[in-house]
Amino acid sequence: MHRNLTLTACAIVQLATTPAHTASTQVSEGHIVLSREQLTAARAAFTSAVPIDITMAGTIPDGASLRLAGRVVVPNSALELVLAPVAGRVEALLVNPGQSVRVGQSLARIHSAEILTLQRELLGARVQAATARARAVRDEQLHDEGIISRNRLEESRAQLVAGEAMLREQDQLLQLAGFSANAIARITTADDISPVVTVSARRAGTVLQQTTGPGEYTSAGQPMFRLGMLHSLWVELQATRDQAARISAGDAVAIAGCPRAGHVMATAPLLDSQSQTATVRAELSGSTNCLTPNQYVEAQVTPRLPPGSLVSVPVGSLVQRQGRTYVFRREPAGLLPVPVVVERRTAASAWIAGEIRPGEAVASAGLAAIKGAWLGLGAATDGAEEHQ
Repeated sequence: MHRNLTLTACAIVQLATTPAHTASTQVSEGHIVLSREQLTAARAAFTSAVPIDITMAGTIPDGASLRLAGRVVVPNSALELVLAPVAGRVEALLVNPGQSVRVGQSLARIHSAEILTLQRELLGARVQAATARARAVRDEQLHDEGIISRNRLEESRAQLVAGEAMLREQDQLLQLAGFSANAIARITTADDISPVVTVSARRAGTVLQQTTGPGEYTSAGQPMFRLGMLHSLWVELQATRDQAARISAGDAVAIAGCPRAGHVMATAPLLDSQSQTATVRAELSGSTNCLTPNQYVEAQVTPRLPPGSLVSVPVGSLVQRQGRTYVFRREPAGLLPVPVVVERRTAASAWIAGEIRPGEAVASAGLAAIKGAWLGLGAATDGAEEHQ
């Protein structure tokens, strides 16, 4: 190890002590001034910084992202489970899987004896409430005239409260059974009672699944349809523990075929007991045309970074000094050491943030000689300690 460092130091000294016709190394106003002959002897090469743009799919450099597999799911907030409101026989299904439905659209009809009982009890509750209301009004007048006692008036008022509560209860039960307020108002006599209840959509969406069929008997609360609002889908990706540690909320997610990249929403804090992977959940807005629920996909996950703030340079362009990372930018006055922050490093390139603009040339070879000149002649020990 020490022999290699000595050879490197000797090479730097030899480069600095070239014949008199070769310009000497200088450091002027932060610039490292090397002649063409010195750069050639050091086998120096320069590469233009490449801009990084991860805002659109397809612009992510190879090797600069994590490739994860997963499945497309519908968010819980965008799911609607349609349940049978009452027990009965499914008379007809009025929609099919894959069909889009609007708010209030009829989905199915159920023939139910239970619904007959609810309507009959509604009529009875209306009669009792009306009778209690009339009695309370009459007793108010009689009490004012001193004909009946206060206790008799209080009994009438209590019966009115109980009758109105029963009426509201029957009204609510019919609404839970799928009757609208207008449909309930139309039930005024026994001739208006019907054994058929229509199940309607409460939200607009797409029929994802049908769980019952015509002629089947269904119990109250049994699922009939699953509706989904597909304007925004999620992708649940599987990541190893090490991969999950490199992913954070806001990281960009790109899937082939989708015009816009999505973003990571969250990473599950627990590993799956069988696969030993963590679930990474990402959202892709406007993905209806490129993704389908339950579709298996492969996604590229890249870090969330401000657009235009990064450039890509060869990983060999990076040098270390006193715990900081630098690149040598080529300028008319010479080579300028520029401090940078490495955001992502691959085998061949590094994404850096700093005072390096796209298209500017940075040194990508001959770094040992350039750094030796930067540290000063005879700085072999210093350079050896900081070389990485």
